[in-house]
Amino acid sequence: MLSFPDWNGPAQVEILETINGALVFGQTVRVAIFAGPGAPAPAKLGVHVSSAGFPITADYNAALWGAGRCRVILRWEMIESQPGIFDFSKIDEVLDAARAQGMEPLGILGEISPGWVGTPGPAYFDAWSRYVRQAVQHFEGRIHYWDVFNEADIKGLAFRQNGFPDADIRMLSIAMDAIHAADPANRTVCCSTGSIEGLKYTRHVFEERLLNKIDIVSTHPYEHYAPEEKEGLFDYLETMQAFQNLTGVFGHEKPVWGTEANWLLGPLSADISTTPEINEHTQATYVVRANLLSMAHGIPYFLHSPFFNRLHPEVQVDTLAAYATMARMFANATRARPVSTGEGVFAVTADTPGGMMGSLWTARHNATVSLSGVPGVQFFDMYGNAASGDTSSFQATPDPIYFTGPAGAVPSIQVLRAPPGPTWTSLPGFNTWVKNANSAFIEERSGAVRMISQPVLYDYQLTSDFIPVIPNQWYVVRLTLKLHTGNLSLFAIDPTSKGALIDQNVFISYPPDKEAHTAELRFNSGSFNRVKLVIAPANYMPTATDFELLQAAEISPL
Repeated sequence: MLSFPDWNGPAQVEILETINGALVFGQTVRVAIFAGPGAPAPAKLGVHVSSAGFPITADYNAALWGAGRCRVILRWEMIESQPGIFDFSKIDEVLDAARAQGMEPLGILGEISPGWVGTPGPAYFDAWSRYVRQAVQHFEGRIHYWDVFNEADIKGLAFRQNGFPDADIRMLSIAMDAIHAADPANRTVCCSTGSIEGLKYTRHVFEERLLNKIDIVSTHPYEHYAPEEKEGLFDYLETMQAFQNLTGVFGHEKPVWGTEANWLLGPLSADISTTPEINEHTQATYVVRANLLSMAHGIPYFLHSPFFNRLHPEVQVDTLAAYATMARMFANATRARPVSTGEGVFAVTADTPGGMMGSLWTARHNATVSLSGVPGVQFFDMYGNAASGDTSSFQATPDPIYFTGPAGAVPSIQVLRAPPGPTWTSLPGFNTWVKNANSAFIEERSGAVRMISQPVLYDYQLTSDFIPVIPNQWYVVRLTLKLHTGNLSLFAIDPTSKGALIDQNVFISYPPDKEAHTAELRFNSGSFNRVKLVIAPANYMPTATDFELLQAAEISPL
C-alpha cells in the first residue's frame, strides 16, 4: 500500500522491487499530488485535451484539471471520409467522455478538409454546408457552443495563396447560418485566430459583415513569456482588450474568449509554438496567472495540451498540481475581480460559498507587500499547502499565493517594496543603424525616421551596431512606432558571422490606426557579451512594409 506525504505539489516516487534483498527493478516516477476538484468547476476555465478526433487516455481524465469546459475537435476528414457517408462514432466517444465528467463542450467544426472535396468552388461549399448541418443536428442538445473553424486566419491565408481569396469568408458564413438555424440557443465562436495577423484578420471578417453572425469573438493568445509582460505590442490582457475594442469599432460589443493557449514545453520547433526557454515550474506559474487574470476579467481561457504535447510527452505534473489547486480554490466563485495594487504586483479576489478567496503574485522578481481588510486571513501556497505570514509585511513572488477570509471582506494590498523595474538606456539613433539599401529611409523633421521596404516577405531593414550585454542576463528592448502597412519583427542576433537568432523574436501586427504604439522584446543574452538588434518585415504575402520609428530604442536588464 502506498502512502503519500500530507502536502500537495509535484513529487517523485521511487518504485523498487527486491528479491531476497537484491534489487531487481527500479524506476522513478514524477507525480502530481493535489486535492480533488471542487464542484461545480469554474465555467471560465477550459481545457483542450486532445486533437486526434478519437478518444485517448487524456480525454477520460480531463476533469483532473478541474476546468468546467472542454474544447473538442470534430475531424471532417474522419467523419466524412467518403462523400455523403457520416460516421460520428469516434467523436461521440470524446464528447461522451467530456460530458460524463461534467464538462461543457466547445465543439470545433472545421480545420482540415477531406481529400475528396477538392478545391473551393460550388461543390466544395455544398459539401461543407452538408457536413456542418449534419454535425450540428447530430449533436443537438449536447453541444451549444460551436467554434466555427480552428485558426481560420491560417486557413484563409492558404486559400489566398492558392487563388481563392474569399473561400474562408464563405465557409464561415455558411457554418454560422447553419448553427443558428439548427437551434437559436446555439452560440457561434469565431474565428480562433492563430497567426500574427489575428487582429487584422478579425477586422477583415468584420468588414465582410460577419460580426452580426458571431456571438463570441475568439483568438489563441499564445505567448513566450509572462502573461503580464508585453510581447511585441501587447501583454495578455491587452491582447484580449484589443479584440474587444475591435468589436466596439464595428458597433457590436461581443465577449472575447481565448480558445487555445499554453506555454508549450519542448525544443524549438517549426510546427509547434514551443517555449524552450522556460521550465515546467515556470509554465505552471504562467498558466495559473493567466487563468486568474482571465477569471478576474470575465474571459474564458482554454488551456491547450495540458497533460503533454508531442515534443514533451511527459505529463506536466507541476502544472497539473498548480492548475487543479487554482480550480478548486475558485470553484463556485462569483464576482471574480482584480484588486488594485502597486506596480509589478497583481491580485484578484472572488466570492465563494465559504467566504472571500484571493490570490496575489508578481510578474518578475519579489516584492514586499502588506494585506489588510481580511479578518482571520489564512494563506496557502500555489499548491494549496497551508502557509503563514505577517500580514503587515510579507513577500509576493511569481508563484501565486492564495488567501481566504470571511464573506464581505475587502482586501487592501499595499506595496512596501516594489519589484525592481527597468533602468532604461537609450541606444544610438536609427540613423546610425545599417539600412537596407533597397528600401526608402526618410528622416522626418520631428526626429522620427520612416522606412518603406520593397514588397517582401522578410528582409532585414535596420540592424544596430553591437550592443554590449552581460552573458546569461535577461534584457528588454522597447521602441515606439507607427505601422502603416505590413508586419514587423524585432529580434536580437549573436555576434558571430552567421548572426543567429538569440531567444525569440516578437511580431508587430495590427490594423493601421495612425496611432503611436510601444513594442517590447525580451531576450536572454546566453553566452554572448554583445548582440545586434534587427527590425525586419514579417509578411505572409509580399508587402511593402511602411513604418515610422518615433524615437531611439531603449534597453534595460531585467
